[in-house]
Amino acid sequence: MMKDLTLEEYLSLLKGFTYNQYCSIEAYKNTYSKRFSEYKNEIIDSEEIDFVADELNKIASTKEELLSKLPYVDMAQKNFEISSNKKLSFLKEKAQELGFLIEEDFEVIYDRDYSYQLLKYSAKQNIDLNNEGLNTLKVNPHPREFKNLKAYKVFERWYQERDEKTQLADMSYVYWKLREDNLLHNIKPAEYIDWLNDEFQISLSKLKQLHLCENQKRNRLYSTIKDLVQ
Repeated sequence: MMKDLTLEEYLSLLKGFTYNQYCSIEAYKNTYSKRFSEYKNEIIDSEEIDFVADELNKIASTKEELLSKLPYVDMAQKNFEISSNKKLSFLKEKAQELGFLIEEDFEVIYDRDYSYQLLKYSAKQNIDLNNEGLNTLKVNPHPREFKNLKAYKVFERWYQERDEKTQLADMSYVYWKLREDNLLHNIKPAEYIDWLNDEFQISLSKLKQLHLCENQKRNRLYSTIKDLVQ
């Protein structure tokens, strides 16, 4: 359990050059890369956006407790509020640089005889469907392959977001996920490969199995596309 801080102790933490929960925004920024590297070493499959989201939630979940340990001096309280807000802004800007939007929600926490709301942050890939022409589609253009219009839109948006350097994994992944979500008709892998070649001039000799191409980045993108497609 954290002890209450004197004003001198707090100012020492605030003005220090190493990371701590009360450090300045300058110290926070200067230690960001090192702390992300340590995070990555501990959580092997994580990406930078996972670290950003965890940092945001750590700040949100500990803010009240940290504030309560400070001396009730206006200078200390204001310094802490400003420093916390600058860290949140820095992390949200990082998320934008990585191509993600940060969403805010509240989780109700129950603790014995009372409950309270805890601010929770989550990251969603920042993709814009409005300028791609998908929302103008009114009829499923490939009813033999896709069960409905939304299913085709999910595929089409995925196709637009694919990376040509990892095209085999990307196009294999979306096939298995669409099948898993019951959005494809009973199209066999060989038929899907022929269809890709005919419609999009994508030449694949075979598909990768899902467990060989599934990762956090693809799962997050696929989930975001499904949520956004109308």
